Amino acid sequence: MMKIYLTDSQHIIDFSDYWGDEPVKFMMKFRKIFLSVTDLILPILEDSQPDLNQLTWQSTSHDFAIFKQLLQEWVTVEMRLGTLTQLHHHDKAAELLKQARLKRQTYLMQPQATPALWGDWVFLQTLHGLLDAELSAIAIPFYSPVLQQTWKTLLPAQAFQITKQVSGF
Repeated sequence: MMKIYLTDSQHIIDFSDYWGDEPVKFMMKFRKIFLSVTDLILPILEDSQPDLNQLTWQSTSHDFAIFKQLLQEWVTVEMRLGTLTQLHHHDKAAELLKQARLKRQTYLMQPQATPALWGDWVFLQTLHGLLDAELSAIAIPFYSPVLQQTWKTLLPAQAFQITKQVSGF
């Protein structure tokens, strides 16, 4: 269980909606998927806390909501990638992930300064757009409109405009 200190409301909440038993390992793996995780939730390192799995983490309520939504999105991605893998070979799923990561990397290398979260948004939008194109062949409805609807209260409108330009979806 992770203890999350919400700095804006000064409340500590217990959070267990993540995979695995070790929060630090989970965060290290999740950071590889979504680069913005370390901007959203940070460990509070104390000298008196020798067990890293008993750390308290800190975030704002808004950033924690984004963090939880990223977790939910990854569950959705894994389900959709599993469906794609059943239809095609595993290489197809890996290819789509590689394309989406490359699109995020290309976006983040542009000179304008934007949060890492926007790069993760480009990654999600691109990946779901690619999955929509692949899975529509078996009549699975498009997910990209649901993705945009879900995130519209979490991201500024400017992030949506950038992803339209960058991802083409």
